[in-house]
Amino acid sequence: MANDICTRLLDLWPGEVDRIDFSLPTAPDNLAFDEALLLTVNDEPEAACVRFWELRKPAVILGRSNSREKEVDEAACAADGVEIFRRCTGGGTVVAGPGCLMFTVVVPISEAIAKLGVPATTCQLLGRIVKELRPLLGDVQIKGTSDLVIGERKFSGNAQKYARQAILHHGSILYDFDLPLIGRYLRQPSRQPEYRAGRAHDEFVMNVPVRREQLTEVIAGAWHAVADEHFVPPYDLTAQLAKERYRTPEWNA
Repeated sequence: MANDICTRLLDLWPGEVDRIDFSLPTAPDNLAFDEALLLTVNDEPEAACVRFWELRKPAVILGRSNSREKEVDEAACAADGVEIFRRCTGGGTVVAGPGCLMFTVVVPISEAIAKLGVPATTCQLLGRIVKELRPLLGDVQIKGTSDLVIGERKFSGNAQKYARQAILHHGSILYDFDLPLIGRYLRQPSRQPEYRAGRAHDEFVMNVPVRREQLTEVIAGAWHAVADEHFVPPYDLTAQLAKERYRTPEWNA
């Protein structure tokens, strides 16, 4: 993806944005909560939110259309008790856990977003974050479909899901992650960006040298997101989605 798409950052959402900074106990709970946020904003197009969460233990999270057989070393996962789950957004398979910040942006499909199309919207979403990260990290760039990199090393992967009136953006940032776990649990991806040039996981990814608190402040600042003491988490919808989808063998197959 060319960075010149993001030369002029647009005001994608002029309204208020809630900051949500908490993690639920398990990966299915967290993935269900994110989809519940999307459905909530889709039904209430005056709402928007930025959420931060992190898993307590490593887990493999498949992109919506990824193949377990092709992307994951299931034997290594089974040997270590690492569970495999599937999210609702696209993109590639990741290993998440302590030291990997997950962030979620849910905004209504504004007039600006509707005019852009998917690639340009992705770049606009990431461009806001890149602008705020550069004072901390230096020359951060967008490469591939939706990777954030320093030099040729990736530290963030991103993906989206569109509803009729809202968009969910999933992102991950490696800041203090046990990087060898990625090569242990994941095979070489079946689809790779050209800039990866066939590199193994340990030659391709990196942690960024900043604290979690710095990352959350930067990303929240990119959206002018503030905590809302009146925010009511969609726990009932989350529980329903977790039970009917994110905990089921059929969904995670």
